[in-house]
Amino acid sequence: MVTITGEAGEQPDPPEDDQAWFWTPGWQAKENEVDEALAEGERGEVFQDGEAFLRSLADGAGPDSGEIERREKPQRQGRP
Repeated sequence: MVTITGEAGEQPDPPEDDQAWFWTPGWQAKENEVDEALAEGERGEVFQDGEAFLRSLADGAGPDSGEIERREKPQRQGRP
């Protein structure tokens, strides 16, 4: 388990109720996976801009990027 200071060891004092999720075994397993991936040089995908990021989300979630652009267009027209 990782402590708040990032050192391996036992869980510190009991966490506040709104932070208890962090110390669950499942969450700690995912934290360890991330730490291992970062140590191996994995950094995830980097996008050129916000629109490229949104397109990647849309590609995986269902609506195509054209649909996202159509939804955003009315909002953008009112902006300077």
